[in-house]
Amino acid sequence: MKFKIVKRKIKDIPVLEIVDKTKVDHKLPLVIYYHGWQTSKELVLTQGRKLASQGFRVCLPDAPNHGERHQNVSSVISLTFWNSVQGNLAEYEYLRDHYVSQGITSNLFVGGVSMGGITTCALLTHHTEITAAASIMGEPSPFIFECEPLSVQQNAKSSFQAIMGTFFLGKIAMIWQKIQKP
Repeated sequence: MKFKIVKRKIKDIPVLEIVDKTKVDHKLPLVIYYHGWQTSKELVLTQGRKLASQGFRVCLPDAPNHGERHQNVSSVISLTFWNSVQGNLAEYEYLRDHYVSQGITSNLFVGGVSMGGITTCALLTHHTEITAAASIMGEPSPFIFECEPLSVQQNAKSSFQAIMGTFFLGKIAMIWQKIQKP
């Protein structure tokens, strides 16, 4: 199978788009697939090709602070990490709207590995238009997903809220301890 791989920018977001050469102009299901921490869209090209071989149009965006947009936000690594996740979340609608406005997508899927998996879970908490998703090494709380018989969106929302609550409570506690020291 031959693929058409296009490197472009959508609203200043560098992406690779992969599609079967014989289906470039067809309306296809779209997968937006997010890469992991300290990598780039090129490093998930293999996954993109595999998905395209199954009849999907695939969009591989570079996360903020990664790939073509590499920059360190802070010397505190976790701050750069969460800034990148937040950027992915903010930019998702630009990517979705681009493909929807072109009329070349039927259903919408998201997926990702590691940081991209966390992005995927967070997107599920607010975007009911997502038909299905796959998070590889990025579930905020896999135990909840396994044990509670809730919808994917309900599980994702409760899991993401749990991990973000723990993250922010930890940060608040750290700041409080620093303030309390004489």
